[in-house]
Amino acid sequence: MQAAMWVLSAVIGAVVIFGPFRWYKGAAYDTADALLYAATHRTAWSLSLAWLTFACSTGRGGLVGRFLSWSAFVPLSRLSFAAFLMQTVVILCRTMVTRERIHYSHNSMFQDFLFAFMMTYMSAFLLFLAIEAPIGNLEKMLFMGSTKQMVQASQRDKAAHQQPPGSTTPVEVVMMPHKRADGDGDTIDSSKSRL
Repeated sequence: MQAAMWVLSAVIGAVVIFGPFRWYKGAAYDTADALLYAATHRTAWSLSLAWLTFACSTGRGGLVGRFLSWSAFVPLSRLSFAAFLMQTVVILCRTMVTRERIHYSHNSMFQDFLFAFMMTYMSAFLLFLAIEAPIGNLEKMLFMGSTKQMVQASQRDKAAHQQPPGSTTPVEVVMMPHKRADGDGDTIDSSKSRL
């Protein structure tokens, strides 16, 4: 079943990506094909990615899961929100400084992608250093006390619940001396035993 889901996910993803390729090359649109593609390609792509996400998060990812969990992706994942914000700015700036018509080919498209990718992540890194990291540090400082207390309480509860059945939890008893008054108004030290 798992292998069938991987194959189905890969086929659906490939159809969504490469399905309109013939139209881009100038082939005439078939109305039924175009209608079917337009109506289903977003949902199909989502289902393809949903299987990938589910499989990797439940330990069924195999080689794909190990690749996507690679530690080299951690810095990129920290920059992903800033890259999302900066991507449009980078592409618009690139478009605005272009003064001539561009002849698109696979090579020029790859160069544009590489330029946009590098500039997006460099500007995302600067945005992260200027805004995201300082705000994250402020958030840690503000909420650290309550978070530490919650973590310590959670660890105490976890330790208490992990005792094997029938075992007793050691209890520390501390006798604190204090004085109380007897009926005559004299004080009695209760830490001393009375016979």
